[in-house]
Amino acid sequence: MQIAIKLDPMRLRRWHLWLLDALSTHGFPAAQVLFAPSPAPRLPAGVELLLRLERKTGRVAALNALDHMPASDPAFARSSHSGTPPRLIIDLSGTASLAEATTLVPLFDGSADERALWAALLAGRAPAISVGGGALRQPVDMALPAVESPSNLHSAAATSFARVVEALAIAARDITAGRDLVPRMNTTLPLSARRSGTALGFATGLIATKLQRMLDRRFGAEPVWSVAYRAAPSGRTHPPSPLLADAFSRLPDDGLRYYADPFLFRHGDRLHLFVEEFPFATERGIISLSTLDADGHFTTPRAVLERPYHLSYPQVFERDGEIWMMPEASASGAIELYRADRFPDRFVLHARLVEGAFHDATLFEHDNRLWIAAGSQCQGSSTWDALSLFHADHLEGSWTPHARNPVVVDARCARPAGELYRQDGALWRPSQDCSGGYGSALTLARVDRLTPDEFAETPIATLRLGDARGLSGPHTCNHTAGYEVIDAFAPRRWKPGG
Repeated sequence: MQIAIKLDPMRLRRWHLWLLDALSTHGFPAAQVLFAPSPAPRLPAGVELLLRLERKTGRVAALNALDHMPASDPAFARSSHSGTPPRLIIDLSGTASLAEATTLVPLFDGSADERALWAALLAGRAPAISVGGGALRQPVDMALPAVESPSNLHSAAATSFARVVEALAIAARDITAGRDLVPRMNTTLPLSARRSGTALGFATGLIATKLQRMLDRRFGAEPVWSVAYRAAPSGRTHPPSPLLADAFSRLPDDGLRYYADPFLFRHGDRLHLFVEEFPFATERGIISLSTLDADGHFTTPRAVLERPYHLSYPQVFERDGEIWMMPEASASGAIELYRADRFPDRFVLHARLVEGAFHDATLFEHDNRLWIAAGSQCQGSSTWDALSLFHADHLEGSWTPHARNPVVVDARCARPAGELYRQDGALWRPSQDCSGGYGSALTLARVDRLTPDEFAETPIATLRLGDARGLSGPHTCNHTAGYEVIDAFAPRRWKPGG
């Protein structure tokens, strides 16, 4: 099927080139480009000024989604290869007729006006991204992007437009193949309040945020990641039970590092705690080990795995007569599998299971098949807001991507936050809620359907630690052998129970 992209020649951006590349990847290497000038304003007052200020202060990536591109760029010099009109038009010109049967458009908080995106970003959040137009019976919710740096408009816009590109490419692929377009954004979780934003309000909020950070550093209250644990013989925190911060004990650190991403593994009569250790001197994560002592406290962690790149999220499990670790090693460009050469303190690289930069990969078993759930990204996107799945018959593969990857694109419930578990006859998946910042809370969802071609889950509860003591999280939660572990973003002076 011949498809086309309609663009305003005076408002061409780099993310339009990303879309052409994404369409080529999804089977449309010869998408036609149509130009349609539009007199409609695209930016709210003051936004262009803020964008210019960011560029002058050097806070912009070298190749940014908002870069202005000339109409003479060779990528835009595409014309139809036949005399027949395109059967699908992705209209980004601002002049779209939504009733036209061939039209597909992105929607921002339900509006086809791009100014709705900028209003959301000025309010410090991402807009809900849908696709609509006459090519669909009704709009389909496709993404709720994460905003990693709300105070940086270029960055916030880049991560949002990256998910717009992905949504449009997936929609074009499925529509032209005659398949139903499946939502990637969860519609049962509440969205943040729709606040209006202004450039002045944005700048004022940025000043206040920076001032608070300075005061926190001055008085030793600047938060860091911390691991905490509790005896939980009756089971893990599960809906409708709340997560009670004061029930936990904090794993102490020496102020020269932090600990995060706790995973438990029982071997014989010993309970081991594996964590990410992040020394501030090197700013590169390593994997460290703590062991539960006779008094019910975990020992000071010691390093057991270090690579030339950052490691974190050390899931440890036993399978095929061996003990394995699958830490996050996205900086290596793959999901890596390590074998315990001498448990618990020596692991060796055994295999690269899936090529690509995937985050917080988590192994689980379902219906006699092995699965990996992992955070995923597309060009220019955040790593906080999408989930991809892979399946295999054996641990060493080969691993096959799920037919609908990414299966979730939603900052509230995508990136993994611990091991999947079974309770009440169902499979449950913990995920990070990054809508309020990285790891600001944790969503527990019941997996309702999982096959190589289908995925559906229902978020049931959100676990939060936020209170007057400045806690944020949990970011990860695991339970093994009568103990539960979490990590929290908390001031150094925070002490559970006090």
